[in-house]
Amino acid sequence: MKKVVIFLFFLCHIDAWADDSTKRSMRKVFEDYIKLLPYMYGTKDKDMIVKLNNLEQSFLKAQHDKMLKNPIFSPVAKIFKENISEIKKGRQIQDDSYARHRLKKINTLCISCHSQLPRKQYSKIANQYNAITDKYIRRNHDKAMLSYFLRDYSASVQYFKKEFGETSNQDVSVVKTILKIYVENLEDEEKAAKYLQSISINKKTSNEIKNLSKGWIQGLRQPFPQKNDTKSIKKLIARVNNVKDNFNINSSSALEAFRLKRTFNNYIARNPNTKFMPEILYSLGILTDRSNDLYLYSLGEMYLKKCVVNFPKSKIAKDCYTAYEDSVIFGFTGSSGTNIPSDVKKELRTLRSIVKNKKSKTRS
Repeated sequence: MKKVVIFLFFLCHIDAWADDSTKRSMRKVFEDYIKLLPYMYGTKDKDMIVKLNNLEQSFLKAQHDKMLKNPIFSPVAKIFKENISEIKKGRQIQDDSYARHRLKKINTLCISCHSQLPRKQYSKIANQYNAITDKYIRRNHDKAMLSYFLRDYSASVQYFKKEFGETSNQDVSVVKTILKIYVENLEDEEKAAKYLQSISINKKTSNEIKNLSKGWIQGLRQPFPQKNDTKSIKKLIARVNNVKDNFNINSSSALEAFRLKRTFNNYIARNPNTKFMPEILYSLGILTDRSNDLYLYSLGEMYLKKCVVNFPKSKIAKDCYTAYEDSVIFGFTGSSGTNIPSDVKKELRTLRSIVKNKKSKTRS
């Protein structure tokens, strides 16, 4: 499995983690990317190779940025270069369908860079992007994902509903994604319950999805702590162990994970210096790795790594490292076995040394 986790987390949260140089570099990548959208969605473009070269050069220049030299980013750079090379090969043999397929492979890599920035900082680019996608994108799934990346959650959930309603092969993950957006992003559990109720009584809905929907409806009726005080947060942190040890994405634990992530994110936004930050980072890392199948990559590793690096003396630091190591190893494991690059192994050794000799006991 090719490793894209940490790099894409960085792109999604570039405003919080990057300096001005990195932001400028990645904005240039995104600007060059959107110029290729008409071709990607079917329009002939005699200047396509020139635009592709511009995108490649912008990305290569961005790689020289200090923050992008982290060894964990190198696998993504390799994937990017491979796709660019394959796109050019497709054009050389006039196989536009293959070239477009490869261009879509790097779709989220470029979109995510700017989609999570404050609206005032990316509105100009977003307008350019929307002008193109409104004309060329046809599939409701693509529209839903792009709306989500641009943080238009209301539009995203409507497109996902259309996707679910139009398919004969009903996908559980689409319903779960709708639940996630309502609970975690829009924070509107009432609308989530209404939608689940509507599909649970629909004759066209499969029995599997009907049963899952009824279970989620029952879960939504159960009270969930709304307070963000110290006492409530401590109790919610304790609940994470129950979720992580008995997690099934197609069950009530998915709803629990969405609720917990929403609460933790809201809490640290209001309390950035909370003494519970190590435990919350660990919780978010675990929950995200287990429930975040909306994205094409996981965001959990960065939470876990931040826990180790920023809070090495905390009682939870060793647990953070263990979870991080497991995730990294899994990310480099494929049909040919585990193949971890030497620079990534080196980073793991460095992180392990940070927590190895701490006297603090870890939490179970």
